[in-house]
Amino acid sequence: MAKVYPRAKGNGLGAYRQDSSDFAFPQVLHYTFCMTKAYEEIIDFIAAGSQPLAVANFKPSEEVRERVADLIAREKTSGLNNEESSELEHYLQLEHIMRLAKARARVLIAQ
Repeated sequence: MAKVYPRAKGNGLGAYRQDSSDFAFPQVLHYTFCMTKAYEEIIDFIAAGSQPLAVANFKPSEEVRERVADLIAREKTSGLNNEESSELEHYLQLEHIMRLAKARARVLIAQ
């Protein structure tokens, strides 16, 4: 039986069922090298069977952190092209997911 995690009220997303039937894999993904690396880091981390303490302490690689910092700085100064804006948005989505995972991990650690 799939474990159900409730979503925050007001986000319109309902609950999230954790089973393999909930995932659809697009046939073709086009990401820049850095974006692929960021996704790969998180996927590898999850696939390794992370413990709550490891989740709470997870940090992306220096390479990924530098890329995000560069995109944010350029967004504030010279601006980003469409591809770079999309890349930054993906990073922000990944950051949001990891913040949620870290919050849940801290709850599990405190129990």
